[in-house]
Amino acid sequence: MPRQTFRSTFTRILCVIAWAIIAVVAIGLLVVPGASDAPALVIVGGLGAAAVVTAVLWSPSICVDDEAVQVDNIALRYRVPWAALIHVDTRYALQLHTPGRRIGVTAAPAPGATGSLRAMRAHRRSEGVTAPNTRPGELPGTDSGNAAELVR
Repeated sequence: MPRQTFRSTFTRILCVIAWAIIAVVAIGLLVVPGASDAPALVIVGGLGAAAVVTAVLWSPSICVDDEAVQVDNIALRYRVPWAALIHVDTRYALQLHTPGRRIGVTAAPAPGATGSLRAMRAHRRSEGVTAPNTRPGELPGTDSGNAAELVR
């Protein structure tokens, strides 16, 4: 199986919006006369803010290949061999259970109330019936559901 990577759609959209806001503010500070006496500071500050936004919103991911599942959270990286994976859960976010450890995946959050309702309606339209014990995080079309399907 080739390596497959999953990133949250919601956080990617949020990241692009944040980049646009940072760019507008930086350009505004550079264009308005007298707003900034140190243009280099504005540029460095804007690039620093964009780097932080990228690290927090864009970089978290989950990668699946033949040997293991690799989880890249904001600050930590975990590699879980298939033999060590016991259970995949989607209660609050995608969680991988291994012997003695539960790894939360920040790239695959469970949907909120609105996202759950939207995903449930779409699932019922396409599938017809939903099992009564299906959690919102298990539904296809949600970040945690899509990531869980990839891992399973």
